[in-house]
Amino acid sequence: MERRVDAITQPNNLGEQIQPCGDIDVVVMKDATVEQVRQGTRQMLATGSRKHRYAAGTNTSPLDYIPRENYRVMADEIARFTP
Repeated sequence: MERRVDAITQPNNLGEQIQPCGDIDVVVMKDATVEQVRQGTRQMLATGSRKHRYAAGTNTSPLDYIPRENYRVMADEIARFTP
């Protein structure tokens, strides 16, 4: 069974040479409201960049089943974020 390392909870355990990236779940983005995507992206950015640099993005390539508005909101929140 594959073990997933979560960028939200694990950066402090990985050392200073690791840069967390991705981890915004496309399955969640598919079913979430725009506001849930907005809040989830903000939380991921705040937590992922708390101690380290963080490359925000989805955990896999975004596919056609994600509502476009949800993808736009995620990208907008990433662009607006300042650590």
